[in-house]
Amino acid sequence: MNRHLILISLVALCTVSAAALWASGALAVPTESNTASTCVETTAGTGEFADAHCGSKGGTKGWKHVAIPVGEGTQLTAPATSTWEFIAQLSGPEIIVTAPEVECLECMVENHEEEVKGKKWMDLQGTGRLRFSKVTTNLQNKGCVVANNGVVTTPSLKFTTTTAGNLLIEPVSGVTLVLVEWKPGCAISDLPFTGHINGTLTGATLKIETVKGEVALGGAFSFEAFVKAGSTLSGGLTEGKSHPISLTAS
Repeated sequence: MNRHLILISLVALCTVSAAALWASGALAVPTESNTASTCVETTAGTGEFADAHCGSKGGTKGWKHVAIPVGEGTQLTAPATSTWEFIAQLSGPEIIVTAPEVECLECMVENHEEEVKGKKWMDLQGTGRLRFSKVTTNLQNKGCVVANNGVVTTPSLKFTTTTAGNLLIEPVSGVTLVLVEWKPGCAISDLPFTGHINGTLTGATLKIETVKGEVALGGAFSFEAFVKAGSTLSGGLTEGKSHPISLTAS
């Protein structure tokens, strides 16, 4: 086994105490009160926005915000708008895991309100799991094929908006965001990506480009890792149809 494969095998030896260092920056504390609303179509000219994501206020004004009621659970969907990539930085080659499809399983969110220093603060909070499909890697030349027919499901995750333009994704417990497991025959260990993800929200569009210190491959003996992705947040069923979710400062 060469040096790189030995290093990757060491990732499996991570301890929770060391890995917790990667999650220490993931405190879900809102820095701006923000309210989540669905963007719902209405009679042209009677709304506030010109597009289905409630991002532009010009034009026909055929869409409007409908705030999600405080404390009322709303199912969340987050289909991919661009391929999700999990990238691990080693001393030599990169490991790249790609997932073109994603589903949000058992994902429920709500507008959460509480009083902080005499002022009412609101943010969007929820939990759920992400299921990635058609997952592949650049390690196939080492005999590494993703198990479960290329389907990878995360442990339970927590979603929190810290501002109207930021969504924090972190594990409900522990530090593992996603574990990529192999079919028998792979020369290296399974890949545990740990830490937390900060995504940028523009209307209902979620863009993820993590920075150094947010995600790691493993805990002890860990390597820097990054996540790049895009999804659209939707929820609030009306006549069987979900609507884009956007956030505003409140």
